Amino acid sequence: MTLAPRKYARPFAYITGVCNLFAAYCTTAATSIAVSMFIFESVKLATPTFVLSAWRVYLGAAALNLVAGLINIWEKAVAMSILVGLWLSVLTCVLITIVLPVTAVYHTDAKFIFGTLDRSNGWSSDGMAFIVGLVNANLTFALLDSAAHLAEETPDPARNVPKTIMMTVIIEFLTAFPFACVLMYCLTDFESVVHNPTGVPILQLFYVTYGNHQPAALATFAFLTLAYICSLFPQHAYQARVCWAFLSG
Repeated sequence: MTLAPRKYARPFAYITGVCNLFAAYCTTAATSIAVSMFIFESVKLATPTFVLSAWRVYLGAAALNLVAGLINIWEKAVAMSILVGLWLSVLTCVLITIVLPVTAVYHTDAKFIFGTLDRSNGWSSDGMAFIVGLVNANLTFALLDSAAHLAEETPDPARNVPKTIMMTVIIEFLTAFPFACVLMYCLTDFESVVHNPTGVPILQLFYVTYGNHQPAALATFAFLTLAYICSLFPQHAYQARVCWAFLSG
């Protein structure tokens, strides 16, 4: 309301609130669907005869949202999920960054990682393909504003909210960039990963990296799945806080 002209401040503020609310819903929905796919695709890798269908993924996502909603009833449970999720995600990135290249059967070279652009997404322009590829990287920083929405529940928000946002950027860069480089370092069979039978490229990447060894791929992927599950709980707290602030305002 401060940036808009006084005449249009209220309708613009309302539109901004609606956009933020639905963005929070979409983010949580995307995470729950992704986790549901992770779980069922792990089952499919372990049991090739398993038939995955859209209704299973939907019901799995609905169940995950129900569990996350119940957990958000208790403040201490939400706080604990945030703490566990933080350390689990950092530990997962560190472990995969160390273990994956060491145990990989084959490796790529630095030219493939930093000097090769494969336009498998169908775009005719290298620049547009690169920009579209940044969507996945942008997801890493998609919820930077969540700390600001939870400011009223944060001790000393004037100090801790900016600190949280800056530390999020720093931690995510220090973990995500090496993690992405390691994945590219182990991406020796590009076509197999892109056109994979599991539907989750990173699971297929683990599977190929370990020399088609199912237990190792599933164990590694389990850490990643758990980190995603832990992230779903604070996302519910974030969207609930946005909804409450929007409706009460």
